[in-house]
Amino acid sequence: MRLSDILKKSSKKTAPEKEQKKAKEITPEVKSETSVFKKTPVDRKPEKPKVVRKEASVTIPEAEECYAMAIQEIKNITISRNKDLLKDIQCVPKLINLIENKNEALLILAAKATPDIYLYGHSVNTCVLSILTGHDLGFSKSKLLNLGLFSFLYNSEMLDRLGITLRNGKLSQDDLNKINNHLPLDREILNNIPKLAEGIKNVISNLVVGLGKYKDNSNYPVILVDNDDIEMFSQIISISSIYETLVHPSDYNDKLIPHDAIKTIINYANDYFDSSVMKAFVDSISIYPPGSYIRLNTNETARVVGINKGLPTRPKVHIIIDSDKNKVTKLRIIDLSMSPMFYIKEAVDETKIELLDKRLALELKAMRWWVKGI
Repeated sequence: MRLSDILKKSSKKTAPEKEQKKAKEITPEVKSETSVFKKTPVDRKPEKPKVVRKEASVTIPEAEECYAMAIQEIKNITISRNKDLLKDIQCVPKLINLIENKNEALLILAAKATPDIYLYGHSVNTCVLSILTGHDLGFSKSKLLNLGLFSFLYNSEMLDRLGITLRNGKLSQDDLNKINNHLPLDREILNNIPKLAEGIKNVISNLVVGLGKYKDNSNYPVILVDNDDIEMFSQIISISSIYETLVHPSDYNDKLIPHDAIKTIINYANDYFDSSVMKAFVDSISIYPPGSYIRLNTNETARVVGINKGLPTRPKVHIIIDSDKNKVTKLRIIDLSMSPMFYIKEAVDETKIELLDKRLALELKAMRWWVKGI
C-alpha cells in the first residue's frame, strides 16, 4: 500500500473541479511512498494570505465540555469497577454529535494526553479517532454508537481482565509491565499488530456479551452487533489505538509527530488492515492532523486547526511563531486551500523548536497535556 493510494480521492468525496485544478498546481511532488510532501520554493514574494475571519475556536467550549465529561467518565469506570456505570455513559453520543456537526476543535483536543494516567486520555482519544473513521466510512448512527462505546471501553475492560486495580488513581510499575506484556503500548506495538487486533477483537466480543443485559435501558444497541461488525470495529480501533500510542508521550515511550506517525502506520498497514479502513482513517484526520504543528515556506510556524477534505496538504493553520522565532500576538488563521502561494515546508515537533521566548517554549510543551482551558 502506497501513501498515494491512501490519499487517492473516492468519487463520492471529489473536491470541486476548480479546487482539484488548484490542488494539482499547489500540491508538492511526492518523492517516495512515504516521503514528506515538498515543493520547490518560488522566487516571488508570497502574496498576502487570505485570513479566515471566523475563528475555528468558537466551537472549543462545547468540545472541551464534552471531552472533560469523557475523561471523567472513563476515570469513574476504571477506578470504581462498577459495571452499572456502563449503561449510563453520556459522552459517546455527545462525541458523535460533535463529529457529525464537524466540530474540529474535538480533534485538536484529541491531540492531548492526560498527565496523571495515560490510559484515560488514550481511551477518549481512541474513541474520537474511531468515531471519525466510522463516520468517514458512512456508518449509521446506531453503528457509530456501538463503535464509540467499544473504543471507549476497551482499555478499561483490558485492565479488568488483567486484574489490575488503580491504587489512589495510579498504576504501579508492576501494573505497567503487565499491561505492556499483554498489549504493547510503546513503539513495539508496530511489531505486534496481529496481537493487538486479536486482543481488541476478543475484548469487543466480551463487551457485546457483558453489555447485552443493558440493551433495554441504555443508549447503545449492542445486541445488534454481528461478527462482521466486530471484525471491522477491531480494525478501526486498532489503527486508532496505534496512532494514538505513537503520537503521545507516556510511561512507555516518547512521541512521534503526527505526520510521521501516519507515515509509519501506512508502512505497516498493507499486511494487516483493510485498505478502505486505512484510507478512511487518513481521510478523517488528514496527513497534517489538527493539533499538530508545521512550518510554512515563509519560515513561520503554525498549528493546524482544521482540514480541507480532498486537499490533505492544504489545511487551515494558526500562525503562532513568526519567521524570526517570535510569538505572534495578532490572530492569523490561514486557509491554505485559498492561499496557493503558501505551502507546508515541513512538519515540526513543537517541543523542540529553538525559541528566544522561554515562556512560549513552556506554553507549547504544556499544550500537549489535557488541562481544561489550556
